[in-house]
Amino acid sequence: MAEIVLGAVFAELLKVVTHVISESLKFKSELEKLKWTLESITPLIQEIETLNIALNIPMKETAKLKEELIKGTDVVRKCSEVKCSCFKRVSYSDKLIKLNQTIERICRVDMLTQLLRDNKKILAEEITQTELIKDNKKILEQVEERGVNMQTDNKKILVRVNATLSILRRNEKGGENRGEIDELCSVPEPPEITPGLDASLEELRKDLVEDNGMQVIVVTAPGGYGKTTLVKKLCTDDQVKDKFKENIFFVTVSKTPDVKFIIKRILQHMKKEVPTFQTEEAAINDLERFLKSIRQKAILLVLDDVWSESLVQKFKFKLPNYKILVTSRSVFPQFGPGHRLKPLNDEAAMILFRSSITPQDGKQTYFDENLANKILRVCKGSPLALTVVGKFLCGEPEAVWQSKVKEWDQGHFFADETFSSGWYELNAPEVEVIVLNVRTNKYALPNFMWNMGKLKVVIVSNMYGFLPAELSNFSILGSDIVSNIKRIRLEHVSIPSFDVQMKNLQKISLFMCNVGQAFKNSNCQISDSFPNLLEFEIDYCNDLLELPDKLCDIVSLKKLNITECFNLSTLPEEIGKLVKLEELRLASCTALTELPEMVTELSKLKLLDISGCLSITKLPTQIGKLCSLEMLGMRGCSSFELPQSIENLERLKLVK
Repeated sequence: MAEIVLGAVFAELLKVVTHVISESLKFKSELEKLKWTLESITPLIQEIETLNIALNIPMKETAKLKEELIKGTDVVRKCSEVKCSCFKRVSYSDKLIKLNQTIERICRVDMLTQLLRDNKKILAEEITQTELIKDNKKILEQVEERGVNMQTDNKKILVRVNATLSILRRNEKGGENRGEIDELCSVPEPPEITPGLDASLEELRKDLVEDNGMQVIVVTAPGGYGKTTLVKKLCTDDQVKDKFKENIFFVTVSKTPDVKFIIKRILQHMKKEVPTFQTEEAAINDLERFLKSIRQKAILLVLDDVWSESLVQKFKFKLPNYKILVTSRSVFPQFGPGHRLKPLNDEAAMILFRSSITPQDGKQTYFDENLANKILRVCKGSPLALTVVGKFLCGEPEAVWQSKVKEWDQGHFFADETFSSGWYELNAPEVEVIVLNVRTNKYALPNFMWNMGKLKVVIVSNMYGFLPAELSNFSILGSDIVSNIKRIRLEHVSIPSFDVQMKNLQKISLFMCNVGQAFKNSNCQISDSFPNLLEFEIDYCNDLLELPDKLCDIVSLKKLNITECFNLSTLPEEIGKLVKLEELRLASCTALTELPEMVTELSKLKLLDISGCLSITKLPTQIGKLCSLEMLGMRGCSSFELPQSIENLERLKLVK
């Protein structure tokens, strides 16, 4: 009987939510989210009801959810009666958000755990073949592990559970569909047209097939140069396949690798039972034992898109006939010079470009040899650039070709890790955007930037090193000739100071930078350096302990975003001087303990976001003075009461 009550209570809440949405505009956003949650977990509730009745599960197992559903129904009904009081609107908005989160949490953890247990119970009753259960146990464990993941959609989980049950209930042969698992580390198909790779293929084929003592072979090149295409082609080569046969494992690593997950995929690919690894070391040891068990066979492990030399070292084992093929943007000296993939020559580049602009239906399309040659010069032999540009121009008329070629030829310049000192005499007065990809511990902005009179955007990115690169020659940005710069973005660099005047700069973004010394070492006022700055973004800069007073002198600021600066603990009272500020984001600054009372002087502020600021225990008492405030973000800040003055926020539309 209890299970029927659960279903009835659930249906009643969904009915009330739907009714209030249709009858009132109040709390529409919160109620729509709640309705979506309820609809998404409907299959889960139905499945639980069915199993509870069939297995005679006691009432207490669903009592918690039933209680929350009853409370929620009462809250939603009261929402339709709330008057215009801002304080009550905020209070009930918070209640609806918490209700949604609570239902989600109970269903995704408690109820799902129950569902998995019940499925196991039925399974134990129906399946008597011990060998079959053992053979398929790992699949059920995968579902269970994913099932308790708070970010997994309930419907998808339910499908996984039912699919697993179907697999385990098959006939005594234990023949399951391994197709998906077989594909885990299979070699992806290379593109049909791969010009310019023959020489590299020949050299690498020799390194793999011959017993030359090289266990690790590294293919290096900038991004978009065809490293992955090359190794795909190599792994499908007849001689390579003849040597390694089914023991070719292709794994894409990327920037933030999970060693346990990689090893799990390899073992699953070989139909091995995979335990739950408690540590990375345990996973590595398990992989080594497996590889030694098949040591009589040749083994090729392909690690694609590796960013760390140390990761490759973890997969090295003392085994005969064991090779590791690595692709990376970096050279790994520990494993020798490696194979440097060069840009495509003009002939190969033209073949690839022409194939990219040919429609799939094979119809004739516009093509101009002279314009194509200009495009080849712009793309500098990069297969990715040639392919992207070709697909963009496919089917376009002559006018578009001419317009885009002119734009690419004059308007943009990119300097990546192939950049050399020979460029220092470059004369490019038409350049508007420059992107500098840094690969050294110390980097000086190139002197040729002095001549870029039309330069508007500067991006300096160091995504290769573990430590921020020390940036120098910063003063070049203050040259009168390059005075048109409007936007600067710096990533993972250390800034010496802000002693440079950029009168037209409108936006500066700092990501993973060392900025503390820049504020301390600047001799001139930062307001003099950036007199017309509109947006200042500081993200993930962990050496920022406090926001300097002098930054508040930039009275032109309209947006100040300081996010995920986990060591920022203090904001200056002078922040009230930013009289034009419309947006203040402080999300996930977990050490920030309070907002200064002077924040309430920001009369033009429309958005205030302190989501994830876990140490803030109260809002300024006069928060109601923010007469223009339309949105207040407080997600994750539930440990304090709202001040009475919040009722004065007449323009407040959204609290989340």
